[in-house]
Amino acid sequence: MDQEFREEMEALDRAAERAGGYVTPPWELENWEEGMKEFSRMRKYSLEHKIPITQFTKEDYQKLGIRPPERLNS
Repeated sequence: MDQEFREEMEALDRAAERAGGYVTPPWELENWEEGMKEFSRMRKYSLEHKIPITQFTKEDYQKLGIRPPERLNS
């Protein structure tokens, strides 16, 4: 791995961390039925309450019956 590639990879890692973590592309969830159901509930809740999913609080996840991300448990 050359230095330029390593720097680009580290920059992407920092950007992902600032954004709250990595995102799984939807096509990789095709066979993950429970994950798709959770995402559908989150999307519907987001639209109904005009709250971006990235701004959900621990309480929002609790209302949906979905375990909140680790970053909200600290």
